[in-house]
Formats: sequence, structure tokens, C-alpha cells
Amino acid sequence: MKKIVLIGAGGHARVLIDTLSADKTAEVCGILDNNRDLWGIDIHGIPVIGGDDFLPKVGSQGATHFVIAIGGAKQAALRLKLYEIALQHGLTPASVQHPSAIISPRIKVGEGVQALAQCVINTGVTLQENSIVNTSAIIEHDCFIEAHAHIAPRACLAGGVRVGEGTHIGLGSIVKENITIGKQVVVGAGAVVLNNVPAHSVVVGVPAKPIMHKEVA
Repeated sequence: MKKIVLIGAGGHARVLIDTLSADKTAEVCGILDNNRDLWGIDIHGIPVIGGDDFLPKVGSQGATHFVIAIGGAKQAALRLKLYEIALQHGLTPASVQHPSAIISPRIKVGEGVQALAQCVINTGVTLQENSIVNTSAIIEHDCFIEAHAHIAPRACLAGGVRVGEGTHIGLGSIVKENITIGKQVVVGAGAVVLNNVPAHSVVVGVPAKPIMHKEVA
């Protein structure tokens, strides 16, 4: 039995608790969040036991695995940081798959990937570690999703799309086939991406156009 600690106590954490409740090989044993107002309360029956600085201690309290329960468009860097810290403290990334997800057996999946309710992941797809395929998102054949990327609810990627590390593909957006989207990009909700997108950009609209270029951290 995997004993899982969730890192993050927002709405995405509640979705993950619901999803993991159907996994008979896993048990969520606690939640970490830096919001002190949440410490000591229960979320769907799971206690918030402290902040991120509690990560070195959760192993001694029985946790064996972790899931990053943070999914916001501007939180990719935080998701990566927390993922690396949890690894350093000896925890193993747990993958999450909703029973209603439709997933080809012919894909490559890294550790800590989240495939949520009614998403579709077709043949030849690669999902690198800590990536999220959120509710009802569609990833068509031969796409390559780099580490720590987030494909938001109802986003649709046509065949052969490449999504860079830490990129957020927004709610209900559409990406044309064989497009390359660089790392740390934000694609706005409802955007239609018809051309390649350079790293560190924010693109919105139909067709999607850049509105800014993010500073590299």
C-alpha cells in the first residue's frame, strides 16, 4: 500500500483525493500547505499536517510517496521546486489515474503523472514526469509532453504536438497538429494555437498571439 502525502491543499488537492479514493493500492495520509490557516483542518477527511518544511518528517510518519497537488497556470516553477525537494527527502512520486481516463497501452509515462477524469491519451504519446492531463483533456497520437507541464481541462492537442517543460496549456484551448510549444509557456484559456510558440511566452486568442514574453527565472 502506497502511503501518499499531497503537497498543496487547494481545489486540485480535492480532485486528487477523489481520484485516489478509487485506487485500492494507495492511501492519502496527509496534506502539506504553507497556508497556516489550514493547518490542523481536514480536507475530505485528510488532515493538513503542516507546511512544505514538514517534508523531511513525513517519511518517519509513514509516508512513502507524494503527489504535487498544485495546478495553477502560474505555478509551474513551484511544482518543479516541490517535486525536487520531495525527491531529495526520499519520497517516491505517485502516479494518479482516474478510472474513467481513456489511455492507450502504447504510451510512455514518467513518474508522478496525473491523468484525471475522462481525459483521452492516444497511442504514441510521451508524458514526462510530474505532468498533468486534466479533466476531459485530449492528447492525440504521437504528442510529447515534457516534465511538469499541465494540460488543463478540455484542452485538445492534435497529433504530433510537443509541449515544453513547465508549460501550461489553458482551459479549453486547441493546438493544431505538429506544433511545438516551448518551455514555461502559458497558453490562455480558449486559445487556438496555429503556429509554433517560443519559450517563456504567453499567448491568447483565436488565433493565438503573444501578449508578453516572460522573464527567465
